[in-house]
Amino acid sequence: MNKLRGIVIVTTTFVASLLFLPLYVVIRSDAFFYATARLWAKCMCKLGNVRLTIRGNNTTQPEPCIYICNHRSLFDIPCVLASITDDIRIMYKHELNRIPVFGWILALSPFIAVNRADAKDAVASIDAAVEQIREGASVLLFPEGTWSTTQDVLPFKRGAVVLAARSGKQVIPVAISGTEKIVPPDTYTFTSGAVTISMGENVIPPPLPGRTEEKQFTEELRSKVIQLLQTI
Repeated sequence: MNKLRGIVIVTTTFVASLLFLPLYVVIRSDAFFYATARLWAKCMCKLGNVRLTIRGNNTTQPEPCIYICNHRSLFDIPCVLASITDDIRIMYKHELNRIPVFGWILALSPFIAVNRADAKDAVASIDAAVEQIREGASVLLFPEGTWSTTQDVLPFKRGAVVLAARSGKQVIPVAISGTEKIVPPDTYTFTSGAVTISMGENVIPPPLPGRTEEKQFTEELRSKVIQLLQTI
């Protein structure tokens, strides 16, 4: 049954992407993309018999903000899209653009690809995120940069802190647990089950005049995500 679910989910995503791509090329609306992405995410959870539980802070904010979430699995993205009703732009690894059809849609979308191996490209990604925030959207990052293969939260990259400093927007810690069992890291197997997403309180970024303050704030945000995970 789990193998069948996996086949259905992959096939549905591929077929839906094929149908959506020409339509999106014509419409090219951020609102249309986001509404469709949320619908796809909810369908993935439904088809996979994934039971989502959301705890804590309101999932819709009165003004743009920055969400930071730990990373456990490929299935994190549909789970956060299905759970957070805010208009979010996800920052994702640029390698995903190489996926046929699905990756092409991502490349055209308002979501933001990040190439951390290229300093100029990484700066351009932050610039794009700041612009999205100015236009009224929120941004979601996975500050670990990759998914953790253990229960530990990996050290955070500085991107979220830089984005907070440049935009002046509040940061919302998010903890996700259970996706590592749905789609284990570095595999494409699929198992139905429960996923919990815990939303933390808004954090106002402090003045960050230098790298020392950046590192302190980065560790503070990581600690808040870890604390949320401990409550799940």
